[in-house]
Amino acid sequence: MNNRNIDKMIPIAMSIINSKDAGLLDDQKKIDSKYFGYINSMGATVIQSGMKQTLIFYKAEKENADRDKIYRLLQAVLKNAGILPVEVNDLYEYTEQKFNGSRIEYNLWQSHINEAIIACKLSIRTFSKKKDN
Repeated sequence: MNNRNIDKMIPIAMSIINSKDAGLLDDQKKIDSKYFGYINSMGATVIQSGMKQTLIFYKAEKENADRDKIYRLLQAVLKNAGILPVEVNDLYEYTEQKFNGSRIEYNLWQSHINEAIIACKLSIRTFSKKKDN
């Protein structure tokens, strides 16, 4: 992992989180506590289950779980940081197609994903947590 890459991605993540497109902030510029939990557990899920399985899990849209917002945030950060090609529409599919052979390339790609996860995690922590009712 490269701290310079993480430092480069933090303002990108902050900008994306602040945009209405991310759908993470409420009207008071607070983030629902579930998103803190989702991003906090994402890195551990990569270690436990693997990168591809984690991406599939977060990509899936569920009725009561908005993990896909974290997936889209991660994808947007990687695109804006110049790591994921802009024309790519789906992070998981790109990972599955491009990194299915060489272990060295796959490990480097996983390192980039982990850097983006850390940048998103650090960025989300700068926002206030919306209290549960």
